[in-house]
Amino acid sequence: MILFRYFIKELIYPFLLTLGIIAAILVMDQVYKFMPFMQLTGLKFGYLAEALLYGLPPNLMIATPVSIMVGVYFGVHRLSMDHEIVIMRAAGVSLAFLFRPVLVVAGGLAIWSGLNCFFLAPWGVTNLEALQFQILKTETNIKLNPGKINNFFGQKMIFIHHKQKDWLEGIVIAPWKKVDSASLIEAKKGKIAFNEDSRKITFLLYEGKIHRKEKGRIRVMEFSQLDYALSPPKRDAANLPKRFRELESKGGKKDMEMFPLELMEQMNSAPTASSRREYSDEFHSRIVTVLSCFAFALFALPLGIFDPRNPKSAKFVSMLLFMVLYFSLFSQARSLYVQGSIGVWALYFPLFIALGVGVANFFKINYDLASLTELWRLKHLQKKKKHEIH
Repeated sequence: MILFRYFIKELIYPFLLTLGIIAAILVMDQVYKFMPFMQLTGLKFGYLAEALLYGLPPNLMIATPVSIMVGVYFGVHRLSMDHEIVIMRAAGVSLAFLFRPVLVVAGGLAIWSGLNCFFLAPWGVTNLEALQFQILKTETNIKLNPGKINNFFGQKMIFIHHKQKDWLEGIVIAPWKKVDSASLIEAKKGKIAFNEDSRKITFLLYEGKIHRKEKGRIRVMEFSQLDYALSPPKRDAANLPKRFRELESKGGKKDMEMFPLELMEQMNSAPTASSRREYSDEFHSRIVTVLSCFAFALFALPLGIFDPRNPKSAKFVSMLLFMVLYFSLFSQARSLYVQGSIGVWALYFPLFIALGVGVANFFKINYDLASLTELWRLKHLQKKKKHEIH
């Protein structure tokens, strides 16, 4: 029991260190993407703290399995380099004993990963989207001041002549950049409307004109009412797989914002096979993320064992290359499944590769297959010689 606890402690420490580093990197990337909203609000600390809190669970979905692999590798490698595993084997304890602490650590973290993937991450994504909309809703009313040119996220140049309560008068809207090649909108009056369900901001314009430059000439179109959408800058998702775009459901949620029951309901009630696969892809990918805790841990276990008779310094590099290969296969499988080219089983295929390679390497180290093969060859030669004598 003492040895068991000691091994668990040696695995947990490098895991926590790796998790902290990866999570910090991913959260900083999240803050960078959130920066346009922070610039709009003057970098208020309260908004920044909320963005960090809500952005942490989705980032831990990726960080947890990777940290388990790196943590198990360094934990077992340190035990090997200190010759503690050699002492353990000399005392009659098989290498198979290492499976127990590794599986316990992987199992506990898999339970945590399941709670995070199915409950905390959707909660974080939902609240992060709501926080962005709340910032837009609050700051739009504050920043659109009359008598000055307002810069809306570096996208729109908005001028308002007069403001009376919710109504705005003398409105001019133009692109912030490339003004000469784009349209210009003017309206006598208007007001801003916020849609809580779709989290969209609409400029309701009345009695105005649209000036559009076409082939060197200015075309003017008059309107009595125009619903003009105001939105912050978004990453161009045209070339991304459909699962990364917004999947509009009855509640206006993305698939990443849905809890397990919501995903299952959408899978069963989706009107088309294509949309059904979209929700099924998200549901099964979360299950794969949980199971990858076991697969990554067992894959890294034999790599961390140091053999003084056959030292290999490239094991850590091979582990990193495997992670790249694993996520490449997994992403490709998701894309093909959403397109309907393959079945859902393909999402679990990279897991079986990781488990198979890990178990095979561990069996090779624990039972010294080279010696067993040589012993079998010698026995075969002895039988052959006996047969020739007779």
